[in-house]
Amino acid sequence: MSNNFFSIIIPTRQRHDTLKHSIQSVLNQTKDNFELIIMDNFSSPETAETVALFNDPRIKYFRAPERLSMSDNWELGLSQATGDYLFVLGDDDALMPDGLELAFNLINEYNIHIVSWLRYAYGWPNAIAPWIRNRLHLNLVQVAEIWESKEKLQQFYKGQISHENLPTIYNSFIHKSLILKIKAAHNKYFQTSIPDVYSGIVNSYFSEVYLYSFRALSVTGSSGHSTGASSLCPSLNAKPINDFLKDEKKDITSEIHPSLVPSFSQLSSLIPEIAIKPEVAIANVKLLAKELLFSGDNNYEVNINNVIVSLTSSLSVDPGSYDNTLKYIYALAQKYNIPFSTLTIPAKLTREEAEPYQGPIFNSNGLTNQLIINCQQVGIDNVAQAVQLAQGILPRIENIKINSVSQKFEQQQNRERNFKILNPLILLDGVFFQLYNTGIARVWRSVLEEWAGTDFSQHLLILDRAGTAPKIPGLRYLTIEPYDYNNTDTDREMLQQICDEHGADIFISTYYTTPLSTPSVFMAYDMIPEVLGADFNEPMWREKHYAIRHASAYISISENTARDLAKFFPDIELKSITVAHCGVKSFYTPASSEEINYFRIKYGISKPYFLSVGGGGGYKNTILFLKALSTLCSRQGFEIVLTGSGFKLEAEFRTYTSGNVVHMLQLSDDELKAAYSGAVALVYPSKYEGFGLPVVEAMSCGCPVITCPNASIPEVAGEAALYVNDEDVNAMANALCDVQKSDIRNLMIAAGFEQAQKFSWSTMGRTVSSALIEATLIPLNLKNINLILFPDWSQAEESLGMELEEAIRAAMTHPDRNRMTLLIDISSIAEEEAIMILSSVTMNLLMQEDLDGTDEPQISLIKNLAEIQWQALLPVLHSRIILKNENKQTAAKVESVNLPAVQIESFASQRFKD
Repeated sequence: MSNNFFSIIIPTRQRHDTLKHSIQSVLNQTKDNFELIIMDNFSSPETAETVALFNDPRIKYFRAPERLSMSDNWELGLSQATGDYLFVLGDDDALMPDGLELAFNLINEYNIHIVSWLRYAYGWPNAIAPWIRNRLHLNLVQVAEIWESKEKLQQFYKGQISHENLPTIYNSFIHKSLILKIKAAHNKYFQTSIPDVYSGIVNSYFSEVYLYSFRALSVTGSSGHSTGASSLCPSLNAKPINDFLKDEKKDITSEIHPSLVPSFSQLSSLIPEIAIKPEVAIANVKLLAKELLFSGDNNYEVNINNVIVSLTSSLSVDPGSYDNTLKYIYALAQKYNIPFSTLTIPAKLTREEAEPYQGPIFNSNGLTNQLIINCQQVGIDNVAQAVQLAQGILPRIENIKINSVSQKFEQQQNRERNFKILNPLILLDGVFFQLYNTGIARVWRSVLEEWAGTDFSQHLLILDRAGTAPKIPGLRYLTIEPYDYNNTDTDREMLQQICDEHGADIFISTYYTTPLSTPSVFMAYDMIPEVLGADFNEPMWREKHYAIRHASAYISISENTARDLAKFFPDIELKSITVAHCGVKSFYTPASSEEINYFRIKYGISKPYFLSVGGGGGYKNTILFLKALSTLCSRQGFEIVLTGSGFKLEAEFRTYTSGNVVHMLQLSDDELKAAYSGAVALVYPSKYEGFGLPVVEAMSCGCPVITCPNASIPEVAGEAALYVNDEDVNAMANALCDVQKSDIRNLMIAAGFEQAQKFSWSTMGRTVSSALIEATLIPLNLKNINLILFPDWSQAEESLGMELEEAIRAAMTHPDRNRMTLLIDISSIAEEEAIMILSSVTMNLLMQEDLDGTDEPQISLIKNLAEIQWQALLPVLHSRIILKNENKQTAAKVESVNLPAVQIESFASQRFKD
């Protein structure tokens, strides 16, 4: 988990000379809410040395365990990303200095999952194509449009637009949820050897709309290393494309779609050469993607004639490949019965070293819309300097103007405009995202994702502490000051002011903050400090106890935590605590053998391994596992993977790990999935858990679990785990042996899959949202017996008073009155006027001799409840008292649910059961 809004991934292979400038362009950003991942494809040491020179904590360096294909290296890089929006930057490309700032502003203003752009272009001094060397090509248009994804994808398949106009991960910030959605459907994000083009197709197909900016946020560099330039002009420099083909580790012809293979067998020798041509390679990706993603959809067809036309138009770019390309063109045209006479074949040219162009480029209206700059004249020789030059030339803007939007997005925006924060209003303080990156952050992020776009989200406003909360489309945010444990009183005052300004009905915090007076709901994750005896003078635990005492309602993530909360705070009734079990993401499924092998190779895991997740010391009790393993005769046949413990093996642990390789790892979600899937077992001997997310995640990945029957763990693991006493070394040793037996192991895996299905974030989201809405009804003081009446306040005051007096008398004299709340609808009258009338009626009743006012029922007024509140109220209503003169419109709220209706006379003598 991370607080980074952006993850920029730079995959690299033997390009440390250009890489350093790409890195510098990222570090020069005006917006500092990113992580930079360098995914080194098994390069020589110079790459790691280059990265180390920056000594910047925002940089995370990873090195592939062996040379990978380009797509696999990109996939591995994505798996390390923890940010909300992901982008792949080439290792000779650069980010514009304001790239992240503009992207952030666009995302926040338009609440969109994809921001794409038309990249500027820079030819390095050693560019393969001489005519672009040290030239910076700028587009001077600074507007954006919002396009319908599938409409643009169809245009791409028809050859009407370039892949540069699609939302590729090479020219776009893509929300991580979209990438996870694609991976869940197809196991991998990249499925072909050309990852940028394929990503544009798959992103378009899985999204509705994307924002496309003609003001670039990055610059594509073309250096002597560039694979794309080498494929276009192999006669000038074939090394980059040959290195690419070598890394693929397979015959390139095996991936060529049959539609692109001519009928003449004698031309088969040309396929490896022709397959690298950009026009053919892109057409091939189109065909492969269609078969994988939308094989039955006729809206996406590859027009071979367009492929041939594209090939002919670029024939002269590389005279060295002219003859063979022409042979292929004729052969393919003959296969599809395309007359040669319809083809315009340019003459074969000899390349002359002409001076590259510099100056303006005019559009059809005679206006300058592009500019080519000779960077040598201003002393620039790398892409990091080129983007600084571009930034200086272009007008300074804080945001990009949207010139036009798609109809689909306009409809969505209209819904957004109508999507006002409705009453009741719930304020949620996202403070935990500011403070920590642990499991609680994962819980809340998952719940927020479930709420996004639902009816409940219209009643929710998230307080975003200094921009640290995850930005999830479909939710509303208010940025506020960061939290400081040294200024808790000031923070409470600020929160109360926000509650007052927005008219909040209920407040809930992700971690123990409270306003002064607005009712709050307390979320209990665990009672570890109370069970183990913490110092409650510490600010964190002091604020926790303050929040518990302040709360009007309580939610717990397990039955056990609820029991402990009631135990340590006896004023809280156990039955009043809502239990909302955590869930497990659908992402956690058994990893493929390839993913497991990547994980093992990357971290050098050569033997079967046991996995421990979540830290080792104290109540986590990992020492029990290590002691038990050390007693096994076969102990040296296993390795140990510990996550969440930091990178230093504690001295206590080292005593019991002699002879075992111990891997202390910090894992991304993708890696954790692979770790679970490849482990002999998850060993989780915790003495206390509030829930135990690793247990259910492991079971979802087909990983057997060995644990202890403590706290909430039996709720989560059920009968699918092997349980041992948390101090019984021998029992743990036996379990480590038993889990290796195929019959026991298979039963545990099957039971684990079944048990894991009981937990979902959607269920937790519904439970928590229901509890919050119910908390907005707390002012009604609902009891065991809740009755409702709907007076017609427009009738004459005398007859109205008599009806109300009769109904209230029946309630005040009822044998069950002390267990009763009488709800009176006042939606059609001013509250002050209703109170005055009811006060007069009640006072008259109390003055009568037969009423002493003791144990009287609760009388509560209902005014303009939202539909979502009615849905929460109706199930707890016992019956409706019928009046002679009723407000029929509001009474219809309960008539539709068959709520029992009683006459006043029969109600007075009726006894109720709880």
